[in-house]
Amino acid sequence: MNELDEMTISLKDLLYRILLRWRLILVYLVLGALIFGGVGYMKNLGAAKKATQGKPLTAKEQVEKYEVVLTENEIAVVQAAVNTYFDYQKNMELIKEYYTNSIRMQLNPNEVPNLRLQYLIDNHYEAVYPVVEAKDYTGDIINSYTMMLSDGDVYEKVAAVLGDDMNVAYVGELIGTGSSADILTVYVAGRDEEECKAISRVLQEIIQDGTSNLKKLYGEFDITLIQESYYERANTDLLAEQRKQENDYNSLLNNMNGLVNNMTDNQKNYYYALLEVEEGEAVVGEKDAEHAPEVGENVQVELFHKKYILLGAVLGVFLVCCYLACRYLLSARLRVKEDLEGPFGIVNLGVLPLGRPKRKFLDCVDRWISSAFGEKNGRFSEEERIRMICAGIRIGAKKSDMKSVYLTGVCSDEACEQVKAMLCEQIKKDIEIVRFGKSVVYDPEALEAMVSSDGVVFVEQIDGSRYDELKKEIEICRQNQVPVIGSVILS
Repeated sequence: MNELDEMTISLKDLLYRILLRWRLILVYLVLGALIFGGVGYMKNLGAAKKATQGKPLTAKEQVEKYEVVLTENEIAVVQAAVNTYFDYQKNMELIKEYYTNSIRMQLNPNEVPNLRLQYLIDNHYEAVYPVVEAKDYTGDIINSYTMMLSDGDVYEKVAAVLGDDMNVAYVGELIGTGSSADILTVYVAGRDEEECKAISRVLQEIIQDGTSNLKKLYGEFDITLIQESYYERANTDLLAEQRKQENDYNSLLNNMNGLVNNMTDNQKNYYYALLEVEEGEAVVGEKDAEHAPEVGENVQVELFHKKYILLGAVLGVFLVCCYLACRYLLSARLRVKEDLEGPFGIVNLGVLPLGRPKRKFLDCVDRWISSAFGEKNGRFSEEERIRMICAGIRIGAKKSDMKSVYLTGVCSDEACEQVKAMLCEQIKKDIEIVRFGKSVVYDPEALEAMVSSDGVVFVEQIDGSRYDELKKEIEICRQNQVPVIGSVILS
């Protein structure tokens, strides 16, 4: 079983380690605020320079500006393009208005609702040969009905029936007539069957009301409705008309956009300014120019924006915390004393602080952080903790009837050697043989001394002892059947 795989990360210890580096975090906070504050300063400085140039030119002022630098021929070309632009615009608006408001243009050309009325005209004409005394007025009567149905008053009556503020100009597109011999055919189109029948009723009333007047003109004749049929069918003519309207509109739009293709940059700027003047737009960017400063006015621009400073500070803190966290998680050295107690099963006899000098800058903050995370080392003196560790070694040796004890550890710096020597001095009165030495992983003399002992005590250092060396050290003890009394941790 691999003890290193069983180790868990202590989030509490990770946070504690990060907070203890508050000085480094503070440095990165200030550094990030300065860097992003500088970026914001440069950005706002550009805006400030732009603002101090005065309020933007009106379109009329721009026209005057470019008329000075352009030749008469160039000006004439631009002015002609502007006139063409408005001609295109007017035609496009007409096409759009017609396409939007015309009922016929809104119909689906694949299924156009239609209604057909067929009337039989009989004026009782009989030809007598070889002498023809009477005249056949059938054609004239049909033409008169055709003219009657195309009258503006008729369109108004139909529009009133359709409602929705229907434009009379577009009603005529829904009504058509045709003739064959003595048959008058009336065609009606609409958005649905109900609308077609509504138009048909109006037309039938018109024909009925106008018949008496035509009889006065052409004499007695009969008009009979012989068929009224509703159907839906595709209309290729309507499809072609709709496509033509769309093509005309797109063609005008392309021509309008291509007016500036062969112009110079100055001509283009003059062209756009002239368009704004013609369209009545007095100021370029009117909403922005409304609050623009006057020329010579003292412009107030905030160069150091709090948003950039705060963002830089937060990002600086985030980056340094990520760095500290990664360094902690990827560390191959002893992090906490529990790493020896849990995975390796080594009893902790006590923790001794390293004799590091106190920090000169706000050391009280470090003490406050340590107390907040439950470190109670300040409750016991170093002498009391040493006595407790020595008592633990003596008790462990006595229970196992050990006559000799060896103190070792994979961390062999000066602080560890001093602790080993001090502990040996404290317990040599109670144990016959007490020795200490360097790491048994690398020192053969230390290995021989440990194997010849009855028990061993590990003196390890937080952030000093490596996990792989600890594992080898413990395996050596197990292979040589040397019991481990416990460990002393230097923190």
